[in-house]
This record gives sequence, structure tokens and C-alpha cells, in this order.
Amino acid sequence: MSATKRAPNQLRFWWHYRKDRLAHALAHHDCAGPLSPRALSAMYRLGMYASVVAARPIRLGWWGLLAKAVSYAACGKVDEAREAVAVYLRCPGADAHLEQLASDLAPFRPDQALQLAQDSPRISPALLCGLLLRSGQVEEARQLLDSLSPDTVVAKPELQLLRTNAFGGTPGEQLQRLNAFLGSHGVSALRLIHVAHAPSPVNIAVKEPPAPQEGPLVTVLMTTFRTGPRVLPAIESVLLQSYRQLELVVVDDASGDDTPKLVRDLAQRDSRLRFVALDRNVGTYAAKLIGLSQARGEFVTCHDSDDWSHPVKIARQVAPLLSDERLVGTVSNLVRIQDDGAFYARAVHPLMRLNPSSLLFRRERVLREAGAWDCVRTGADSELLARLRVVFGPRAIRKIRQPLALASHRPDSLMTATSTGYSETGISPERLAYWEAWSHWHIEALAHGRRPYLPAEPLAAARARPFPVPQALRVPIEYVEESVASVAASKDGCAAQRGLGRE
Repeated sequence: MSATKRAPNQLRFWWHYRKDRLAHALAHHDCAGPLSPRALSAMYRLGMYASVVAARPIRLGWWGLLAKAVSYAACGKVDEAREAVAVYLRCPGADAHLEQLASDLAPFRPDQALQLAQDSPRISPALLCGLLLRSGQVEEARQLLDSLSPDTVVAKPELQLLRTNAFGGTPGEQLQRLNAFLGSHGVSALRLIHVAHAPSPVNIAVKEPPAPQEGPLVTVLMTTFRTGPRVLPAIESVLLQSYRQLELVVVDDASGDDTPKLVRDLAQRDSRLRFVALDRNVGTYAAKLIGLSQARGEFVTCHDSDDWSHPVKIARQVAPLLSDERLVGTVSNLVRIQDDGAFYARAVHPLMRLNPSSLLFRRERVLREAGAWDCVRTGADSELLARLRVVFGPRAIRKIRQPLALASHRPDSLMTATSTGYSETGISPERLAYWEAWSHWHIEALAHGRRPYLPAEPLAAARARPFPVPQALRVPIEYVEESVASVAASKDGCAAQRGLGRE
């Protein structure tokens, strides 16, 4: 964080903190000096792990030790994390919060989290089962699942998914468990396209198509990079949405394989699909910005090119925006699934997580007051969502707490690559540094009476750099310039051809 000191204002800090406006709260705290316990809590809840590690708290207590232990683990400081956990366990009353510590540690130190979970009599069976499976103790996980009552499974529907992870089963059995999980969240049942293969984003469809729904135009942005045949069910899941007023803009990020041809062939069969091909690889967020410049919808959302969305996804995310003008956006949940039907979450528990690409927002207001994605290689979905909550308030984004998408979990994605994503021992240093940098930028902007803003125009976004980012995440400005110029030339050429055709 900047060395600029801010005079502490406890009243304003508490007012923002109690309203879950954590960046605003830290903007009224002298973060260069010793931190109050609540300030440390705010940093931790914002995911500022490196800042928590470096912080000098006034006092720790059980909460501060928990934050320190998890932050050390997230930063790959294994010995320090182990020592902080040992100190935490000696705190009076620490047993009451063992489940939270185990859950928070699970993404970074699943072995240590499992040991804590096994020592707690009140641990969630889903968390314990997930940790057992992550540690390779499959037989123990099976025994745990078999010991649970039917009422427990009904109360914790995620246990249906964990049962598939533990026992596998036929494709039909896997589908039955998935449908039980979806049904518990009010999402209608799916069927297998190929009954001999497991449920996956490329092998499921809805059993009964929902009734069509009308409304303002929604633009869906999708970027592709060597996605291959996986892009076909992803695109079809958008075009088969019950919400009919939509356009899909697919931007290929210089794949160099057959992905562009597959998309072009689909575009010839559905006028709602528009395709843009880039000559240079600029990363998914610069490609999204280029696609955004083509958007005509009142609302905008994104869709990953290897995911599958339930036909009601867009309709359920648009509905709150149509009924409440105070909302600027909605998000929904997903479940990550492998081609063999097994489910995955980096955080181990719960398996149902926020869908980072699901943000559906009011285009004009958001672009005018907050801007769009940062022009980096990875992580900008999280930054934009956090920025919208800073600019418009946490209640301006409504979360639809339903699993409305199945996301592919595969080894060659941005989320699983060690240079840009996550590993068993923490977050990649580049992603961690990026998260810290934009969090500090949000706080500093608020401390100086400004709202954080990034331009939506691709070239302006590439040139705007209000905070530093690791070299590995940067997109060369000349790549964006070349891509924007090639898209403009392509549009001019198409316009000229249409003009000649009219003559």
C-alpha cells in the first residue's frame, strides 16, 4: 500500500465495516501503522494475504491468528503457517472456530486442514469428505458417506456430488446425483446426450426446455483460444437460452487451430452469433474489451468457451435487474466438472462456487461510472466485480445462489496453469501480486475521494495502468493496437462488400 498516511477515523471505519464496505473502511484507517483487529479482518476478507502477512496488528486473538495462518499458507510460507496454527490452537475458545480455520486453509494446505477437521467433533461432513478425497483417503471418505443418514444428505445436497467423487458409478448414477443436487437448488433436471459417457459440459442437455422469455437485448461475450470442439456445446448452451433477446459475440484470440472455422460455421446458421477473429494473442480480457466494443445490448455478460450454461441462466440473472433499478448487476454460481463426471473445487469445499464470468451488468451505467475489465492476462474478472462493489456498493450486485453453469475442469486452462492460476500450496505469485495491487488501488482511490475507474475502450484500457502488475500478466500495447486495427479493417472490408452488393 502507498506510504501515504490517513488519519484514523474510527466512526467512519466502523460505519463502512458494518455495512461490508471493506475497501471504504480501510480507506479511513492508517494502514501504514499498527492495524486494529477489524482492519486486519477487512484485509483478510478482501483476500489481501500478502498485506496480512506483513501487517503489524495491535493484537491478534483467535481471529488474527486465523488470518495470519491462512495468509501465510496462501503465500506459500508453509513453516510460518504451521507455527501460526499451533499458536492459534493454544488460544482459549479456539475449538469453536476449528471448522472455519480448516475450511479457509483447505485451498492452500489441505493436509493441515484435514488434520484440524479430524480433531473437531463439529466439522461439516461435506468438508471432511472433501478433504479426505483431496488427500487420497478414498476408502475413509466412502465409509463417512455410507454412515450419513438420508436426512443429512437432504440437508447437505453437495454430498450427492461428493458421492460421485468417492464411488464413481455408471453415467446414469452420476446423472441422478447431479440432478438431485440441481433440484435441491431449484434448477431443472438434465439428460445425457451420449448415455454411455459421464455427465460433463460436452455431454449434457436439459430434459425439458423451459418456456421462452422476452426482455431487453443481452450481449454475451465469449473469447476462444484453441478451444476446439468444446466451443460448440458452449455456444449452443447460449443460443438455447430461454431468454430469447440476446446476441453472442465470439472473439477468437489468435487460436491458430480449427476453432475459428467451427465458430464461423455456427455463425452462418444463427444470425444472433457474430464472430471476430484476432491476428494477435492479447489475452481473454483484451479480447473481451474488443468484443465489448461490438456490443449492442442493454445488458452484458460473459461466457467461458468450454462451459455449459443451463437454459434458464440468463433469464434468472436478468429478472432482478428488471424489477429493481438500484441493482447494476447479478452473478450466479457454477460447479466445476471433469470429463469423467467428477467434481472439482480448488477450495475443496463447497463444490458450488461463484462463477467468475457470470457477471451480468447494465452496460451504459457500468461503463460510464466504473469502466470495464483491466487489460491483463488473468484475474480481471475478480477485479471488475470488486470494483463494481466499491463504486456502487455491495448490495448493487445481486447473487443468484443457484448452480446455473457447469464449468470444465481441465489441466490446460488459465485457472489450473501454475503461472497464472492456483496450486495445492497457494496462489501463483503473479496472481497474488495482481490481487494485492488492485486492492491497494481501490483503497487509495477511495482515500483520495475518487472512484476507481478503468476505460472500456480497448486501446485506452491497454494504455491505462493506474497500478503496477507483474510482467507475466501484461499485454503488450502494440498487440492490442494491431488487433484493434485489424478488426476495424475487417469491418470496413465487410461494409465495402455489402455496399458493392447493393450496387
